[in-house]
Amino acid sequence: MLLGGAVAAAATLVLGVVVLPWLRQWEVRRDAIRTAGQRVERYESLLARERVLRADVARRRGALRARGLVTGSTSAVAASNVQALLQEYARSASATLDRVDVVGDARVGDDGLATVPVQLTAHGDIHGLAGLLDRVERGGTLLLVDELTVGKGTTRPDGVEVLTFTVRLRAVWAAPVESGA
Repeated sequence: MLLGGAVAAAATLVLGVVVLPWLRQWEVRRDAIRTAGQRVERYESLLARERVLRADVARRRGALRARGLVTGSTSAVAASNVQALLQEYARSASATLDRVDVVGDARVGDDGLATVPVQLTAHGDIHGLAGLLDRVERGGTLLLVDELTVGKGTTRPDGVEVLTFTVRLRAVWAAPVESGA
């Protein structure tokens, strides 16, 4: 009977110290392998659909631009896009752009729109100012003018008075939607 008890105790000890921890460790490894396999399948699926996904992103960005919203993956990229847009507007309006500055962080206003605040300083004749403002109003990108300051600058040798003007505006930004995935 003693021998039977010793064998049962030894078997219980081996089971508790060796077999059960080994089985738990094996289950953890099996779960890790399964999770890694699922991750690989997900990545392979994304890689197989990469061209379609990139085309969808391009289509959606085009749709946002068509709606007149500034695009950018971050507020800094959106601000850079606004600066490039305003430089093009000034060039095509024959105004000389002195500065384009982002004057704060992008924010969501009371109207629910995410905007990037920008201030531009430029100079030119009255036609350059009018052309620039026309492009800001009708240029296809939603820009909200908050303030316009016009001052007299110098007179060019040909007798045309140069105006200096500052425009504070906000560009409506198509901020990326946070996903829970």
